[in-house]
Amino acid sequence: LLRSNAVVQKGGVLVAYGITADVQQKKHPVLSILQTLALFALLKLTPDSKRFVFGAISAGKDTTSARLKEDVSEMLRLLQSREITPLIAARFPLKEASRAHDLLESSKAMGKIILVMD
Repeated sequence: LLRSNAVVQKGGVLVAYGITADVQQKKHPVLSILQTLALFALLKLTPDSKRFVFGAISAGKDTTSARLKEDVSEMLRLLQSREITPLIAARFPLKEASRAHDLLESSKAMGKIILVMD
């Protein structure tokens, strides 16, 4: 998070997803949660005109579908214009979708899991 924050321009927003997966992989998850919360507070309190937000799509169950559609539309626009580039954790042929699902459930994938047509 600190490295990512360092490259965000003044006035920019750092959006963090997947924090839960990272915390679950730690040897001491409770300590990791406390460290992560302290880092959130540090980033929020730093007077650098940057914003820091975190979330998860699964937590978005309470949000309106219009808001989710707006977020996804903006993300797709950023991807198409190459303003953002996703980190790819693994690619699987479609016939191996069960392996991709196993990796997703393990919380060990750091990045996107891609299914490709054979």
